[in-house]
Amino acid sequence: GQVLVLNGDMPLARLNSVRKLIQMQQKKKTAVSLLTAEVEDSFGYGRILRNGKGALIGIVEHKDATAAQKNIHEINVGVYCFELAFLQKSIGKIKNQNKQKEYYLPDLVAFAEAHGLAMQASCLSDSKEALGVNTQIDLNCVADYLYERKRKEAMQNGAVLVGTQVFIDSDVKIASGVHLESPCYLKGETKLKSDVIIETGCVLKDSEVGEGSLIKSHSYLDQARVADNCQIGPFAHLRPKTELKSGVKIGNFVETKKSTVGEGSKINHLSYIGDAEVGKSVNIGAGTITCNYDGVNKYKTKLGDHVFIGSDTQLVAPVTLGKHVFVGAGSTVTRDAAAHSLVLSRVPQQEIKGWARRKRQKK
Repeated sequence: GQVLVLNGDMPLARLNSVRKLIQMQQKKKTAVSLLTAEVEDSFGYGRILRNGKGALIGIVEHKDATAAQKNIHEINVGVYCFELAFLQKSIGKIKNQNKQKEYYLPDLVAFAEAHGLAMQASCLSDSKEALGVNTQIDLNCVADYLYERKRKEAMQNGAVLVGTQVFIDSDVKIASGVHLESPCYLKGETKLKSDVIIETGCVLKDSEVGEGSLIKSHSYLDQARVADNCQIGPFAHLRPKTELKSGVKIGNFVETKKSTVGEGSKINHLSYIGDAEVGKSVNIGAGTITCNYDGVNKYKTKLGDHVFIGSDTQLVAPVTLGKHVFVGAGSTVTRDAAAHSLVLSRVPQQEIKGWARRKRQKK
């Protein structure tokens, strides 16, 4: 059998590089195979020792290296593939006779050499895979490189990136035809289908966006599910468990939370929709609020298909409005309404003629 050993602080290591190492050990039947890298600055790393024919003969740690050995630029990456029987037989024989008084796993290379066992070292084509993280500065450098790798990967797959300030996490999936404008941040397990447009200033976290949808500038999506051909923003906030069906429009300064919005519905301006089920082709006017929290419990608002909500409306949950209900602007809705109803709750308008003139004269 085989034992694969990797350093825990190598976030840039590629699956293909590790797979090739395993295959190399299987093919050559080596006691130990390992990965190396050629770097400009080898300070602090173990140096690879080779004989005149280029064969691996050992590894020396930086603090134990001679002046000549410190000039070697091929370093030990810290990724090994051992033949199991060799590892079981030899690992207990490692000694700590070094300046650090530590037990070095690379000493197994010298042990294999001393016993005439086959071993091999393969140099990485991209030395940045070997970068380790020991400080916050290291972490920042690695993150920058990873973002650059993901940008190139996205463009190779047919995405268009405008500017360099596009930050894409490693698990994000981007389809062909996606258009990303700087700056924007795609985090977690976000998935963008073909022809999605993400404008400047947007942040998407663990969200899915369907084909042809447009996320306008400075919008924030967190665990949201957006279907095809939707428009969101600018300055929209889709909180967790928001689900938008196809063709939905969410406008500027609209916030949604734990709500489903049906096909073709519109929430265009300055509204909060939380804990709601919104049907198809619903129009929700500016300044509408679902009053879903009474200080103790959360309640649902349900709007049937083709409901029209006038501006500056408060929907006090729990409340259900049937299909084709019209709610007049400025209403506070506290009771269910049957389909095809008109709902109004306004203080009757009064007009006192001449009042303003008399007020000014008195002043």
